[in-house]
Amino acid sequence: MQILTDRHDAERGASLARARQTPPVRTLRCRSMKKTRLLVCIALTAVLVTAVTLAVTLTARAERRAAEGQAAVYHEYQQLLERAASYAVTVSENGAAVGTYTLADLGVFEGTRAAIDALYTDTERLSPEAFAARPLREKARVARRLPSHGLRGGRPCGGL
Repeated sequence: MQILTDRHDAERGASLARARQTPPVRTLRCRSMKKTRLLVCIALTAVLVTAVTLAVTLTARAERRAAEGQAAVYHEYQQLLERAASYAVTVSENGAAVGTYTLADLGVFEGTRAAIDALYTDTERLSPEAFAARPLREKARVARRLPSHGLRGGRPCGGL
């Protein structure tokens, strides 16, 4: 019985030695596939993080640009209203000045204000604080319109 055990151990040792020399192909493929999957997951994660970062950056830039553009248009709107409120007309009779009257004194300020309001959209007439509280979609819509709309040439509309 001892001989069988020694022989059995020898066969077992030989098979173990062969196993060490030529590892099974399946084990190599599994390790290689695991590394490949890991690399693909890392690459996809990097692409996803980059895409999210780009989206957040572009959204923040568009929101800031819309807020700045809307504030500039609102400032222009306020200047027109202030000019209309302070505009004075000198009335003369036979070449002599009879008096100086504001548009409100003459009763035409409300019509002038309505004409100025018609030049600007509701969003453009919002104060910067009220515009900041608006939804992001509306800010994005304003940002898309700004290049074509822009400021009104740096001069007031209507000649006031």
